[in-house]
Amino acid sequence: MHIKIPPKITIFLLLAWCSINAYSQDNDRGLPISIGYFGHYAIQPGLKVGTEIPFKTWEKERSRKKGNVTRVKRLSINPQLAWFTRINRDANYLINAEVMYKTRKKEKGFYTAFTAGLGYLIQSKVESFSINLATGEKTNKQRSSSHFLMPSLGFELGGNLNSKLGWYNKYTWGQRFFSSNGNGSTMSVFVELGVKLYILKK
Repeated sequence: MHIKIPPKITIFLLLAWCSINAYSQDNDRGLPISIGYFGHYAIQPGLKVGTEIPFKTWEKERSRKKGNVTRVKRLSINPQLAWFTRINRDANYLINAEVMYKTRKKEKGFYTAFTAGLGYLIQSKVESFSINLATGEKTNKQRSSSHFLMPSLGFELGGNLNSKLGWYNKYTWGQRFFSSNGNGSTMSVFVELGVKLYILKK
């Protein structure tokens, strides 16, 4: 039996493999796997998983009255998969890649970060349905699919609970464009809260 893997999923898996390879060569904390709540306008539930592929890390020292402060800065590419829903209306699937600029004090685990991303969004929307008058159950749902490009900007903050576990909170603004069904552009706001698991640590 031949199983065909969609090209977009293949690209995501290749990015994930590159991430693992990069961390196996230069790994100070481990490979971060982020898993978190992905809320469309905060209240419409969803789930998001991702990782970070670093391509540049550097330190910058500043002189302060209480002594020098060293900040660690990092640029990374973050491949992600997400799902969210508007209950009884639609289900949404997102393949996303972000560039992240992260900074933190060397002595502390708390960080802040800014992101710019581009995603491919598939929306499966319920167009019509039947209702069973005896039970009230919705049946015979007819769905249509729309496809969008979604650029985004985000702000993230987080910290480390220990050497293997961290947390993060993120706010993202996205704009959907170029629907396959001719729908206009639509703004979306997402709120995230989750954990980061550090694996493959040396």
